[in-house]
Amino acid sequence: MAVSEATGTLGGSLLLLQDATKEYNARLQYAQTQSWPATEAVVVSAEVDCVHYSYPTLGCGRYCPQLSYNYSVGGEPFYATNQVFDFKCVNVADFVN
Repeated sequence: MAVSEATGTLGGSLLLLQDATKEYNARLQYAQTQSWPATEAVVVSAEVDCVHYSYPTLGCGRYCPQLSYNYSVGGEPFYATNQVFDFKCVNVADFVN
């Protein structure tokens, strides 16, 4: 086996391990949220952003929900935005000037 083949196989294995770890962590976080108290919420705003993994001319890489809402727990009001456990909705344009 050539060095480049071994490196590619190792790199692929590491990516699979990273993905499996993210999936496992997301499942744990989801399980934890199931024990949280439930309450009503009012949606303040909702839209979908097109997130570019590369330059915008290459099209949309992923569609990410953007949700803001108000809710209260124990009579105390809160404002929040959506939380996604397994990925960040980051646009490459945020890093490139």
